[in-house]
Amino acid sequence: MAGSWSSVDDLRLRARRRLPRFAFDFIDGGAGDEASLRRNVEAYRAATLTPRVLRNVDGDLATATPLFGRTWRVPFGVAPIGMAGIAWPGIDGWLAAGAERAGAPYTASTPATDTLEALRQAAPMSSWFQLYVGKEQWIVDDLLRRAETAGYDTLLVTADVPKPGKRLRDIRNRFMLPLRPSVRMAVDVVTHPAWSLAIARSGSPRFRNLETYTEKSSASSLAEFMASQSSGRLDWALFDAIR
Repeated sequence: MAGSWSSVDDLRLRARRRLPRFAFDFIDGGAGDEASLRRNVEAYRAATLTPRVLRNVDGDLATATPLFGRTWRVPFGVAPIGMAGIAWPGIDGWLAAGAERAGAPYTASTPATDTLEALRQAAPMSSWFQLYVGKEQWIVDDLLRRAETAGYDTLLVTADVPKPGKRLRDIRNRFMLPLRPSVRMAVDVVTHPAWSLAIARSGSPRFRNLETYTEKSSASSLAEFMASQSSGRLDWALFDAIR
């Protein structure tokens, strides 16, 4: 099995087969015509490592990197992923625990499908928190209070999303709010039984961090609430107040 998943590209192809199209595209896609996504990939591939030859490297090679007051075993981590549970139930916790084992930072997202408290428990030594500055300041304040109470010591503030991105793949898949189920979506779900059964057992992915701030209870209404909180009010003065 490990041989068939020998690279990230192999894993991506496996995910594409296993997940319904709308779920795969939500995780895999970017905003607009995905020009920024392509530039990111191209920039990553353009980076080269310069090997140092004829050096005695018999034994473990050091990959430790200092950042934000501690030393991590590897120089990379897990970025915040909103609604990761659309890929598989419990994936937020798996990513957090995996980062903890690897000695890498894990960033819990505001729109995660598990609570920031639970994710801190899954990665007590490795977790950071990512904050979306929404429309309601009292919600922002309470998220910060919860993060501090849970023990997070590193905060990432997203500054470049004043409005939800126009994600063309989601529009084509009709995976948008309000959700409009279609025959195509139904066929997509039925033809991916392992994913469908897993979601049926656990329930639809929900924005667990936001449930306490609204009386809306369904997954779709929580998603609408999340979208309604989008705000462009973050500026240097508010950022300074957050700090």
